[in-house]
Amino acid sequence: MENSLETTFLSLAATVESVHLPLAGPSAAVFENYLGSIKGALAQARGTESISFPGDLPQLLGQETPINREQAERLCRHMGSWTEAIKKVKEAEAEKRPDTRYSLNVIEFWRARANAFNTLHQELSRREVNEVRELYRAAPDKPNSTEPEAFDNAIRELARLHSEAKEHVKFLNTLERQFRGLQSDDLEAIERSLPALLNGLKLIYTISRQFKSDDRILELLTTVSNEICAKVEAQLEPIKLFLDASEGGEALNAAQLRLERGIQLLSSWKTGFDNTRENLEKEGGDRWDFDPKQVKERPEYILGILSDFVEIISEMKKFGQVLGPKLGAIASSSRKVEELRDKVRNLPKNFSEKYNFYDRTNERHFAKAKENYYKAKVAVQDGTN
Repeated sequence: MENSLETTFLSLAATVESVHLPLAGPSAAVFENYLGSIKGALAQARGTESISFPGDLPQLLGQETPINREQAERLCRHMGSWTEAIKKVKEAEAEKRPDTRYSLNVIEFWRARANAFNTLHQELSRREVNEVRELYRAAPDKPNSTEPEAFDNAIRELARLHSEAKEHVKFLNTLERQFRGLQSDDLEAIERSLPALLNGLKLIYTISRQFKSDDRILELLTTVSNEICAKVEAQLEPIKLFLDASEGGEALNAAQLRLERGIQLLSSWKTGFDNTRENLEKEGGDRWDFDPKQVKERPEYILGILSDFVEIISEMKKFGQVLGPKLGAIASSSRKVEELRDKVRNLPKNFSEKYNFYDRTNERHFAKAKENYYKAKVAVQDGTN
């Protein structure tokens, strides 16, 4: 339902267009400008561009003689205003970029773009537009203006952009279910959805003109890859992970299981991507010839970090076995054993700094944390000898 502001503008425009303009006579231009202002305000309220038509268009169509030069100039100005409306929408959309952190945002971006172009495309598809063009073409005395040709070019460009946006929406809609699955906090569920997701990505690359571009399909694949990586990072935040693991026992097993699920998800994504790319090559059609670095580099780096974390958890479990209750019962110094156990529990504190160790830009900080961890580990090993 239109809001009250839009309703007011629409009512006012309808009154001017249907009542005042037909009776205006020589003052038509004044009311025409007034109507244009109303429609501009309506477009601003809606967030889109609007267009206006000559108020005396029915009279111009009904007169027996061709339009004169003054009337032709007025029609020319209208076509110029339509070209400007197209330009404004085109420039506004060109400045927008999708939020590529989430694949669903890519769908919403193209839906919004399709709606923006569709609104103007529908207005410029009205019969009045062609009537203005035909009247102008038939005028024997018209200005030497480039506006009509510029409008013809602009309307063709608008149709192209509108068609492009609609095609993006059509094909991306087929992936919406899979994209929604990426928002799950269940890493195993995300992994199960990968075959359908990759098949869908392969399909739209194969049959869509827009996604035939390596840049376009690479951008989408990179968004999906980054979203999967971000989900793993959020589920396996080092501070929380090792805080839980420091409790020892089953907490260590649980931490290791979570890490292994993260590794499994990223490995499945990487393998699935490689297999899909290989299948495209085997089928002999269009191939993913782009450099896969953007798709694979981040998951590969995170996999390396996760592997290090699994090794740390495994070492903590071994220390827990060595320093278990049996040792405490037979050791000459139970105090020394308890001190060693505390050192083992404190090993993860080396990764408690608030850096995102999964981010390559923090590689230096991760290397320092590992160095401190290995020093502390050696101290524990020396104490158990």
